Amino acid sequence: MYFTLTFSAVLAAALTPVTKRVTSRAKSKGPWFSVPLAAIISASLFWSASQLLEVNLAFAIGIAAVSAILATHVVIDLYVRRLLRELSYAGFVIFLLCSFFVKPMEASGTSGLLVGAFSMAAIAALLVLVSRGALGLGDFHLAPLLGAILGWFSPSAVLLAWMITAIAGALFTTVGLVSKRLSRGSLIPYGPFMIFGTLVAVVAVGIRG
Repeated sequence: MYFTLTFSAVLAAALTPVTKRVTSRAKSKGPWFSVPLAAIISASLFWSASQLLEVNLAFAIGIAAVSAILATHVVIDLYVRRLLRELSYAGFVIFLLCSFFVKPMEASGTSGLLVGAFSMAAIAALLVLVSRGALGLGDFHLAPLLGAILGWFSPSAVLLAWMITAIAGALFTTVGLVSKRLSRGSLIPYGPFMIFGTLVAVVAVGIRG
């Protein structure tokens, strides 16, 4: 696990120039927040995976890379309400390739990964159409990566992840409106909530074993 945490933090640090470039207009001071966040995400994914199989080096590298990408997404979306589709699809390809190097055992494996990616993307597409701009194209492009992660563990985790995303997003919006930090026209960064929902669902699968 320590290798995965360290490598994810190093990769997140390597991605900070991208974060700084994208968030430059927001005058953000927090691109480096992605480094500890990547370690937290990778720890969650690694622990959950280790409850289902023996994590090898290739899969550990995949977890680290995906964690760095997700952490970078969180920081960028929080500051400028954007999600880079190039990062999302790069993460999807990396995770897909690394999934070939492990035997699923108790996990769903590559077949579940593809089912999860399609299911997550289909739900995201529907929400983009009906949410009147609340969910954007960046969220849609992020969905296959998150669905791949969820589907690899268990395709059924996709619905749990969306439920947690909705609850977390609603709580954030309610608190923001009550505290007057948000108005009814404020843009909500749903990417971080989608990532949070994914991690909680994955950890739940790990606990269930």
